[in-house]
Amino acid sequence: MKKPVATKQLALYSVVCAGLCFLLQSTAAMLPGQFINLFERTSTIELEMQWKLLLIGMSAVSVLPMAAIGTWSLLTKEITRSRAMTTVVLTPVLYVAGMIVNSGMRTLSLRMVVGTGSDTVTAFSMAMSSMQLFTLLNTAALVLVCCAGAIELYLTTHSPSDGV
Repeated sequence: MKKPVATKQLALYSVVCAGLCFLLQSTAAMLPGQFINLFERTSTIELEMQWKLLLIGMSAVSVLPMAAIGTWSLLTKEITRSRAMTTVVLTPVLYVAGMIVNSGMRTLSLRMVVGTGSDTVTAFSMAMSSMQLFTLLNTAALVLVCCAGAIELYLTTHSPSDGV
């Protein structure tokens, strides 16, 4: 069965949300001083590049699975029951797995940062907090892909002769 335009659009919006989430989180990691002022007025606190790259890596671990599943859903031209079921089941699994890995990375990175001094710990913690503001976009990507998958699953399991 040919993929409906509506589910392609939902998948596209999902990819846009995931991409925007990664972009904003990366910006928050690279420019922590700008975002730290959202929480507290402090003097400019700067992070070393290694910690900024670690924060971007943490963002990628949680966001890229949603972008990948959204892209896969967008690029498939035909829908089948097995693909729709895979989308509906795999999407939340990848979302939760990304968040669990991100949480573990956050814990380990905070342990590494503790030895560098209180200013770095403060800046790193504030940068992580400002990055968390944008995780709702990743959740929106999850919801959009799940909705697209649910529509496709419904279309593949119900025929027009069902009377529904």
